[in-house]
Amino acid sequence: MKVGDLVRITSHKYEDLVGLLISINENPPPGLDPMPYRVQWINPPEDYPKAQQLKSKWLEVVSESR
Repeated sequence: MKVGDLVRITSHKYEDLVGLLISINENPPPGLDPMPYRVQWINPPEDYPKAQQLKSKWLEVVSESR
């Protein structure tokens, strides 16, 4: 995955949720569960954040940026 890719969340509850990968933290802080991918969602549900930090296992690339 790279900045600019169109991604989809892998959660069944929000399976239609797509967004743009806007940043990747190459050196996430040490800890048990780093989430280096920041996604800006396109038309998120009313109760959902507009942007979010996530792990790669929770994302699927829909369309790669050039």
